[in-house]
Amino acid sequence: KNGRLDKVAFVTVTLMISVFLMDYFGYFLCSGIFVLLCMYILGYRKILQMIVISTSWVGFTYLVFYRLLYVSLPIGSVMRSIFNI
Repeated sequence: KNGRLDKVAFVTVTLMISVFLMDYFGYFLCSGIFVLLCMYILGYRKILQMIVISTSWVGFTYLVFYRLLYVSLPIGSVMRSIFNI
């Protein structure tokens, strides 16, 4: 049985773009959009649930890495200039 290489390629390209944009837009925004796009690419179409899952992932990673483990995640130059961080 053959796999869906087109979906693997799309997710891989999305991941590379997300990692590249992290320097500009930060981890939280890029990871939220990445999760949304991956769910869409993989065929999930319930928009409200996609937003809830994506937001929950960002909140979870914020609490675990930023607050609990004190891991500094990229904020991004655009986000820094918008929020004066």
